[in-house]
Amino acid sequence: MATRRCPAQNVCIVLPSEEHYSEAGGAVATVTRNVARVWISQGVNVTVVAPAETDNPYAEGTTVFLPQVRRSRNGDRVWLGRAVTNRLRTIERLIAPWGGVAHRPHRRAVVRALRLLSHPPDVIVLNNDPVLVDVARRVFPTANVVLWLHNEVGDRYLAPRRFFTRAAAVVAVSQYIATWTERHYHLKAGSVGTILNGVDLDRFHPRLSSRAEPQPIRVVCHGRIDSGKGYDLAVEAVARLRAAGHDIALTIAGGAQVWGRSASEVQSYKDLVLQRLASTGGDYLGRLRPDEVPAMLREHDIVCVPSRAPEGCSLSMLEGMASGLAVVASDCGGISEVITGAGTLIPPDDLTALTEALEELVSNRALLEKQKQLARTRSEALPWAITADRVLGAAT
Repeated sequence: MATRRCPAQNVCIVLPSEEHYSEAGGAVATVTRNVARVWISQGVNVTVVAPAETDNPYAEGTTVFLPQVRRSRNGDRVWLGRAVTNRLRTIERLIAPWGGVAHRPHRRAVVRALRLLSHPPDVIVLNNDPVLVDVARRVFPTANVVLWLHNEVGDRYLAPRRFFTRAAAVVAVSQYIATWTERHYHLKAGSVGTILNGVDLDRFHPRLSSRAEPQPIRVVCHGRIDSGKGYDLAVEAVARLRAAGHDIALTIAGGAQVWGRSASEVQSYKDLVLQRLASTGGDYLGRLRPDEVPAMLREHDIVCVPSRAPEGCSLSMLEGMASGLAVVASDCGGISEVITGAGTLIPPDDLTALTEALEELVSNRALLEKQKQLARTRSEALPWAITADRVLGAAT
């Protein structure tokens, strides 16, 4: 896609309180890096406001690092005990429902960072934090504020509607997230727009030559390891197919990350999955660097996304599709919006359906090749340039 001049000259992107702008970050950091790259190519000054300085930050944009808020092992501020913190949170939900002890220091730091920006932003993009809409508007009343929702942003929060209605635009990474947000916060239907995530079609592309035959059909699960991702289902499905004599192998790539679960719970789940994976002859690659992922994916045939929890807009699935892998994924969250007929959808947490879907592809090489081509073609409609243009288009 040809580079064009963007109507905004200065864009500021604010990351969530626990999202580092580096390889240590998650999906929001990856999305930010890619849209920033597009905007910079269009001559835009991009500033990224992110939590505490980290090793090897992404180079896209000028990064403003926020002071680190020290936390104890249980996630509370160091100077507060668990009992005191829990009481404060209960009280705050009644009198100031969105926020809490952990979020207030982050928001104060964001205010200070915004006031020190060398270029007043035309557009401020806030990720997953509606309260910052008011904060950003107080600091820069003339800036267009975009609230970008990547997940079901709710859980323990009861945000007033004004946090959403005062933004120039509220957009979500899938219609699923948009509809969920409208219902959860009693917003007008259609008030939250949908902008699907993109994928780097140059970095993620199919193999240029076929692998030597015979080779097993290689399935991959890559991304964060926790029970919501359902990797245990993929391990068991492949184990069953191998026991039935099918030539199939599974690779898992990713690290255990704590998002809404205790560290011990996540570690126990990871140990269980990897023990079973080893017993079936599968490979565990650990958490790869971003530059290692494209080549790894090209060595596989099927990307498996057996999520139990609703996905907003799975980056790992998009990367697999762009790499020319067939897709087998749970029909939950925004997954079906991305696939749109270019893969196999199964009910969440259904081991039998997952096993049968994989078996169909393993047993029918012609179908497998067709699904690979469909996946790549679908991904070609979702370059990051379109995502970036639509975000700024929503702002203006």
